[in-house]
Amino acid sequence: MALMRWGMPPPPRTGGPPVTNIRNTASSHWRGWLKPESRCPVPFNSFAEYAPEPNPETKKKDVVLLALSEKRS
Repeated sequence: MALMRWGMPPPPRTGGPPVTNIRNTASSHWRGWLKPESRCPVPFNSFAEYAPEPNPETKKKDVVLLALSEKRS
């Protein structure tokens, strides 16, 4: 077993910590990483995403939990 870091290298001009959520797949920086040989299946039973629109009361996007089972919500 080996200790590993989660994430992808950040674009060179931005630096910073590893990127864990790639949304702009059209960027030339990610092109090489999107090939099948660079992919790795990651098992999961739930994950979270921000809601698409801000909550009208808080003006912030709520976190939405998506799960395979009601027990995880």
